Amino acid sequence: MNGPNSVPEYRVYSEPSPVEHWRHLVEIVALVTAAVWVFYVFVYRERIKPSGEPPRLEPVVSIVHEPLQGGKELVTIAATLKNSGRLISRWARGS
Repeated sequence: MNGPNSVPEYRVYSEPSPVEHWRHLVEIVALVTAAVWVFYVFVYRERIKPSGEPPRLEPVVSIVHEPLQGGKELVTIAATLKNSGRLISRWARGS
């Protein structure tokens, strides 16, 4: 003590009980499990796994017939590829 009005300092240190050791271990395991789950859900399933899948290109074709004079007919054919996959194909990017 450093004077008549000072309050004494007491420091208490206790050894953690076995139950506290198990609680800490369970908390660590829970945190590691949560980190692995977050990686799987938000990184692997959304980014890594889809990159291995091929793009799915579905052809969409429309044909229109229009009669013209003289028994002739104008046929218009429009063909497009629709990408229903999660990745962009090299062909669809134009390279």
